[in-house]
Amino acid sequence: MEDQQQVKEILESIGYSPKLNGKSYNCIPLYRDSDSHVLFVDKNNGLWYDFKDCRGGELKELVRITLGKSMGEAERFLKDRNFSGNIPRENEEEVDVGTKHYPKEWLDRLEKNHLYWKKRGVKESTVATFKGGIAKNGRMYYRYVFPIFNEREEIIGFNGRDVLHSAKRVKWKILGKKKTFCYPYLFNKELLHEVRKVILVESIGDMLRLWDNGIKNTLVLFGVHISPMLAATLIKIDPTEIVIAVNNDKLKNGDAGNKASAKIKTKLSSYFDPEKIIIHLPQEENDFGDMTDDQIKSWENQINNYRPQE
Repeated sequence: MEDQQQVKEILESIGYSPKLNGKSYNCIPLYRDSDSHVLFVDKNNGLWYDFKDCRGGELKELVRITLGKSMGEAERFLKDRNFSGNIPRENEEEVDVGTKHYPKEWLDRLEKNHLYWKKRGVKESTVATFKGGIAKNGRMYYRYVFPIFNEREEIIGFNGRDVLHSAKRVKWKILGKKKTFCYPYLFNKELLHEVRKVILVESIGDMLRLWDNGIKNTLVLFGVHISPMLAATLIKIDPTEIVIAVNNDKLKNGDAGNKASAKIKTKLSSYFDPEKIIIHLPQEENDFGDMTDDQIKSWENQINNYRPQE
């Protein structure tokens, strides 16, 4: 209760009139023209998100842009008011192994605002295909959440992308049993069985950028490991070619991308002819989310023109 009162007092001290709504205070943004209560501020730790402008972060950033101060001045402003902003650090993705299916009514709780992805170069129409949105509360709050469907169109999990860019929050968070995921198989099943060429990518963000460029024969690894469900699905597809296209991670971890790809290829070679499995990581940038449309097209052309070495 003390933290809640402290956040409220700080908001009032910089000009806001916060209205309590569940776990958040709703406010009209003062750093831009607006007459709607689209600014949500967590009542306990001050994390905030503007659902119209699709931006957010820690309370010090809200203080900075509202008052027109430097970050140092905003930090001192909060320190003078003894605000700690205790935001728990997420060390790894959270996996709820207890629930097998989730009610479809949960999708109604998501804010159908796709501007976050539009700013990252993905068409809003593309994102809308996958029935996601921004969570305003719960374990996925302030994340753009994608429901994970099985072939029977039942929701078996969720994958949420942090939209606050907070250092204390993992980029992608999972609810459900990741080993049962095969995504976006419900949306591209017919295509995959028709072309029998599968591109394996690391995240939904990578899949969206490729999908937006007409490359829809993808499956998401949700990391760099082959899950039992993904392996079973690949066997069912019986692909003539599998392309491993995880993040190259050259800038962060040297040769991590190639090392991870080699392990994936070794795993897949237990089921498929190794000559059908090629490694072709994103070029020039770390992942497809950072690449331009032209760079993605160039990457695709290299794949289409690939010939195995004699």
